[in-house]
Order: sequence, then structure tokens, then C-alpha cells
Amino acid sequence: RQRRLIAQQLTLSVARELAEKEEERLRFEANPEAYHAYLVGSSLMSKLTLPHIRRARKAFKQSLSHKADFSPSFTGLARTFTSEWLVTAQGNNELLHLAEQNALRAIERDRASAAAHRSTRTARSNSDRCSEAPKTGPSGWRSRPARRLSNRTVS
Repeated sequence: RQRRLIAQQLTLSVARELAEKEEERLRFEANPEAYHAYLVGSSLMSKLTLPHIRRARKAFKQSLSHKADFSPSFTGLARTFTSEWLVTAQGNNELLHLAEQNALRAIERDRASAAAHRSTRTARSNSDRCSEAPKTGPSGWRSRPARRLSNRTVS
């Protein structure tokens, strides 16, 4: 009896997972232009250079121009803003704000998106870390007052 119950629960779980994956596949296939632009952006994100990050952002925006509610593209945009913040020595906290906004847009469209939740958490934790940190230079170094040199000459 317990084996049968376990088998039924396992069958239901697998069927539910397959149905979710099928729905996701159909969403991707429904607009191939949006999916293609998303894939281009994702591919560009494999190289963390500023030009690649910005080209990826452009691809994700292009994806959204084809399908305005495409959650993976909002997540991709969030990743580009966080990545740019990291690559540019963490100097512009507005990038973290934009990352969080786009990740939240992705969650609004797909609450089950682990990538969107991860992007939100990443942006928030980096933003919190910046607001709690003592005032430092752009690369995290803390400035020290210069020591006064005595009137002695150095030979």
C-alpha cells in the first residue's frame, strides 16, 4: 500500500515537472525572435568585459522589444547591470538599483524563476554591503591621512 502511494506521488510529481517544462518550451517557441536575442545576450555574458556586457544588454533589450514580458530577458538585464557594477570597480550604485528593478520585473512575470530570485538577492546584498561599508575608494581601499614628514632631509 505504501509503495503504491509513493509510486502515485512520484508519478504525479514527474508529470507536473514535465508539464511545466513543456509550458516553458512552448513559451520560448511562441516567439523565436525574442528567444534568439535572449540566447545571444546569454552567450555574450560568458565574457565579463564591459563591451560584451553592454552588447548583451542590447540583445536582452532587443529580446524584450519582440516580447515585452519575457522574464528571462529581464533576468539577463539584471545580470548585465550587476556585472557592469563589478567590472567598473563598484563605483556606480545606480547599476545595482537597475539590476534589482529588472530582477523584480522578471519575478512579476515568472514567480518560479530561480535566476530572477538569485539576481534580486545578488543586487540587494551588494547594495546593502555598499551602504554599510565605510566610505572607501572605488576599489574598496580606505584612504589614510598622509603622514607628515619631519624637517630632516633625506640623503
